[in-house]
Amino acid sequence: MQSSLFGSSLEDVDLFLQPIGNDMPYSAFTSVEEAKDTLDVLLHRIALIKQRYRKSGAGTEDDVVAVTSVQDEITSHLATWYEIYKRTMCRIDKILLAAGKRPNDPLSFGAKTPPTKLPTDREPSVFKSLLMHHAMASVMCGCLRSYSEQQYEAYTDMFLMIVMHAIHIFEEYSLARSIPDNVNLHDSIGEFGFIAPLYFTAIKCRHHRIRFHAIRLLRVIPLKEATWDSFTAANIAETVMKLEEKDVYYVRNADNDFSLNDVPVLGDASDWPLLPEHSMFHDVEVTTREDLANEVVATCKRRRLDGSPEVITFHANNKPAPVPDNKRSCHQYPWPAGPI
Repeated sequence: MQSSLFGSSLEDVDLFLQPIGNDMPYSAFTSVEEAKDTLDVLLHRIALIKQRYRKSGAGTEDDVVAVTSVQDEITSHLATWYEIYKRTMCRIDKILLAAGKRPNDPLSFGAKTPPTKLPTDREPSVFKSLLMHHAMASVMCGCLRSYSEQQYEAYTDMFLMIVMHAIHIFEEYSLARSIPDNVNLHDSIGEFGFIAPLYFTAIKCRHHRIRFHAIRLLRVIPLKEATWDSFTAANIAETVMKLEEKDVYYVRNADNDFSLNDVPVLGDASDWPLLPEHSMFHDVEVTTREDLANEVVATCKRRRLDGSPEVITFHANNKPAPVPDNKRSCHQYPWPAGPI
């Protein structure tokens, strides 16, 4: 999933195409792993279809019908997954007992939680992470056949949902960190955390307050997932945001002095200008530089106002904050030969 999200090719993934199946024969998920694995199959299929569609273009009428059919199938399965999730939450105590926890045990990070500050929400943080991935999958599926980045505006509420779940996780983690010797995720390595949905939000949501909140959340918990870490993802996303919004949006209109606990509020459209199509990148590909350790190169592609292609590259690393250096970090290159 991360390979697709960071722009790596999936041309050889056909060998690993996972069948969705006709239905999901669960009255409720019996474990977090079962819920994750089921959702992962859907995310895998979305990423593969997106890759194929982008590579071949709109294709014939039969191709469009085929992609639309798959899109409808995945949408139906995502809705079914969420219904099963809601039924699972009604049985959360049984799941906790099966995992060796007592029903009244704290659900936040770590083993020590102040008794006066027990979480009132019975959803473990890992399930909130799954909801973040479910929302991301819903947006990705809805935009499978889109050639306009402005289509993502229709899913602003889903991006907000991702940030809201991340805020809850951040609050629980902050509470757990306040207790000595309780928990520290610094440099921890996970498999299905919050990096992917927050990075996706920061790249594809053009509501500044929401996307910048996602970037700041990526910076506060230094987690690693597979080969990616939250600082690198945040540095890439923030540079993309600045390049898309430019100074007129990022400096003059942005209100970046907010608490991470404050949930973004969606106002009228006039409160935040919609970026023009030529400002938005339709592709952001991330690759590792062989000559620089722990540094990656992001290649961003968009179409200018006259329709001509534009490529911008910049360097990113896993430092806590990016070092602005426009002369070194941003270069424009001619568009390579071949179709867009």
